Amino acid sequence: MIASPHPCPGCQKTILLCGVQSDRPVPCPHCKSLLRISSGAIQIFRLAAPPPPAPRRRPPPPPRPPSEDAPWLTTSARVLLALLLTVSCVAAVITVMGVVWLLRLPADSRGHGMVKAARAEKADAPSNGFEPTLKNRPDSAAKAKPRPMNPGTPSQGPEHVAVVSSPAIAQLPLQPGASLAAAVNSVRHAVVTVAHDASGFGSGFIVQRKRWVATNHHVVAGALSASVFRKLDGDDEPLEGTVEGFVACDPSADLVILALKEDWPAEPLQLSTTPPRLGDDVFAIGTPKGLTETITRGIVSQLRSAADLGHEHLAPATKIIQTDAFMTEGSSGGPLCSTSGQVLGINSFVQKNDNDNVEFHFAISVEELSRLVAKAGNRVRPLTELPRTRE
Repeated sequence: MIASPHPCPGCQKTILLCGVQSDRPVPCPHCKSLLRISSGAIQIFRLAAPPPPAPRRRPPPPPRPPSEDAPWLTTSARVLLALLLTVSCVAAVITVMGVVWLLRLPADSRGHGMVKAARAEKADAPSNGFEPTLKNRPDSAAKAKPRPMNPGTPSQGPEHVAVVSSPAIAQLPLQPGASLAAAVNSVRHAVVTVAHDASGFGSGFIVQRKRWVATNHHVVAGALSASVFRKLDGDDEPLEGTVEGFVACDPSADLVILALKEDWPAEPLQLSTTPPRLGDDVFAIGTPKGLTETITRGIVSQLRSAADLGHEHLAPATKIIQTDAFMTEGSSGGPLCSTSGQVLGINSFVQKNDNDNVEFHFAISVEELSRLVAKAGNRVRPLTELPRTRE
């Protein structure tokens, strides 16, 4: 039998036919299509299932630029950044050490002395340099001789009502070893003369706030209105402020805190927080016999209580400072200060021995004033509501 080649209708590849005719389908050895062979011809009986399509491959991503493949920071850049951070830390440490060193220097080395001198120069300036709300007291009124009040003889008034507390305002004390003249100059601009409508007068000083004046209760007891003034250096015209009323009062300690209508141009005095020692140097400022801003010097002679002295108008437990710093009528209400410029007491009364004409001078301890300042609030009451004298 001779085989004859014939193309497959399905795949067109040559297959060999052996001359055998059959109606039975025969698969193509190449494409597996079923073929019908008849009379030497080949016909498609059934095509083979087409092969599944080949999976599509994604194209490879384009190569990134060389700069993107490099690290964010090179080794040299990291070393440079570390050096910069180290230098910054060292500079910060040096700055902090310099600030601490400056803070430990004396006040004058940091310029506080210049600031105090500037404040003193401002307070010594003519009245036109102060705040416009304050007015000048006429010369004739300043030189008038009002009736001096009798220290230790308070007048009558209504009962005391407690008021809300308020935080204290402090100022920088003088450095240890400062001269007495420097201490006097640091406080005298806040010391005033207190005068009222009944031609009475006494002393006082700015405390806690620029509108608050501390003085003795007996200085303004029974007054309907009052004012404060201070004679300016080198000027006959004193600086004056009007008393609006009072914010706190303790007749058992002979103390009152007045409220001004305007701020006083000097800073409030600092109250001492430590008790004085026997023999400590002190000075008093006030208006004895109408002589404004009179300064006397002495020591702390003794620490007493009102019970020791038998003072009938003070509570027995009231703390008293005995001093040989001179004071007399008109000194009442002025501050008794230490050589650092802090207030130790409020000059209040004198006891005189008629037999040998010896006088003893006393000030209410600043502890009593500190307690009263803690009770003072913003409510201002008229002078006509001043509490009565303790009996």
